[in-house]
Amino acid sequence: MTNGGADYCFECIGLASLMVEAFNSSREGWGKTVIIGVEMHGSPLNLSPYAILKGRTITGSLFGGIKAKSDLPLLAQKYLDKVSAFSI
Repeated sequence: MTNGGADYCFECIGLASLMVEAFNSSREGWGKTVIIGVEMHGSPLNLSPYAILKGRTITGSLFGGIKAKSDLPLLAQKYLDKVSAFSI
């Protein structure tokens, strides 16, 4: 369907097996997998080092990339001040 794999894959459930499936679904050479779900069972990821060497990447995103220590108080203050959070 994607003719070689997806450019971007996202895993939002939090299962190690689906994280591996998302990674394996990414395109060789430049495919990127973003892990959003949290694996609660402590299961390891079994990824092929060869696939990484061929250009696939895997990264994580916690809280959508905000810095909790500095950004959450700022967002809370903006909410209290009735300022749009999108104007950060």
